[in-house]
Amino acid sequence: MPAIEDDTYGELHFADPRPRSLQAFDRSGLVISCGSFSKTVAPSYRVGWMVPGRYRDRVLHLKLATTAATSAPPQLALAEYLASGGYDRHLHRLRGVLRGTVERFAFEVAERFPAGTRISQPAGGFLLWVQLPEGSDTVDLQRRALKRGLSVAPGPAFSASGDFGDCLRINAGYRWSDGTREALDLLAGLIQTAGRG
Repeated sequence: MPAIEDDTYGELHFADPRPRSLQAFDRSGLVISCGSFSKTVAPSYRVGWMVPGRYRDRVLHLKLATTAATSAPPQLALAEYLASGGYDRHLHRLRGVLRGTVERFAFEVAERFPAGTRISQPAGGFLLWVQLPEGSDTVDLQRRALKRGLSVAPGPAFSASGDFGDCLRINAGYRWSDGTREALDLLAGLIQTAGRG
């Protein structure tokens, strides 16, 4: 049975060494590993890669069937950036920045959200998982937040069975600012008024 590994956030680990990927343990070519520069360099580049193991020919066929070509200039720019060592320096700095923003967001969520809220302590990346007190409905929260111009991701969006209705994902990849404080204050207010009409 093949496994598809999304290692998009693998380079954004906070502590060394980098966590080993699933593919590092694969001896049969069954792991299809995918990665991207969109989370580490620039979202607009939309350049990623795949190590398809024994499924190489099938993956190439599907790639050609869906997109005839990928834009060469972004690929060439990234290749030069990698060769220069700039990417490694950038990642070192970015990991430190993200660790700080994730810690700040976690602290601020804990200060604003209701008692009983649980907050993940990620080992990398820039996403916080927040579990609200029992009975919370994050799908409803998302609807109300969107009406106020704020986007959050409810837990059921990440569950094939629709579970985790009291959980939400918060993007903590932004530097703390007046804007992020206002957004978190708005979200906390919406949580406090849930179910009050």
